[in-house]
Amino acid sequence: CMQGVRLSMDMCLVELFEIVPESRNLLMDYGLKRLIEEDVLDVLGDKLSVNGLFRISRVPEEEKYEVWNKIVSLAS
Repeated sequence: CMQGVRLSMDMCLVELFEIVPESRNLLMDYGLKRLIEEDVLDVLGDKLSVNGLFRISRVPEEEKYEVWNKIVSLAS
């Protein structure tokens, strides 16, 4: 576990995947799979935040926090 790095929904995807590799699998159903299929993850990965991914994938507010809490618990 990396100490001192605060997880936030505003961090870019690449950063999150470095800190919590398992978050990749969790986010597949929330828009990540589409980015990979459309071959734009390489371009967007260091610009798009977790929040941004949720927004473009129209993830409902409660669900957003549910997924995020799972990611946070994976990190601890």
